[in-house]
Amino acid sequence: MEVVDAADAGTAPPALVFIALKEFGGMAENPFPAPERHFPVDLGAPLNESLMLDVAVPAGYVIETVPAALNLRSPDGHVRAQFRCTAAEDGRSVQISSALNLTRTSFAPEEYGGLRTVYAALVAKHAEPLVFKKSAK
Repeated sequence: MEVVDAADAGTAPPALVFIALKEFGGMAENPFPAPERHFPVDLGAPLNESLMLDVAVPAGYVIETVPAALNLRSPDGHVRAQFRCTAAEDGRSVQISSALNLTRTSFAPEEYGGLRTVYAALVAKHAEPLVFKKSAK
């Protein structure tokens, strides 16, 4: 893989830089794509998954937008998702954290919708970009 520095290529750095958690190990797609299910979901083991990413604001940029927080649970409370994106007070870094907890291993077909909805919301958050804007300085 070849890395090209924009300054070396004779082009100006971009006005905006986008970073999404899915590019750094986050969920890129929902493992439950079907709108409905006629058989139970058996995961085999409870799931407690977390992901944290510390992002340094690129030199010459400022934070433009950060994704809103998410705190969601399925109707039965056995599937929970959390997402936070927090800028440091000095504005030079951003911490992104995500957690997914499934306290049960098996879900009946009628519980599938709640499971799918929580996963879909977390996948959408992992795709939502953190945006940096070129500083006016």
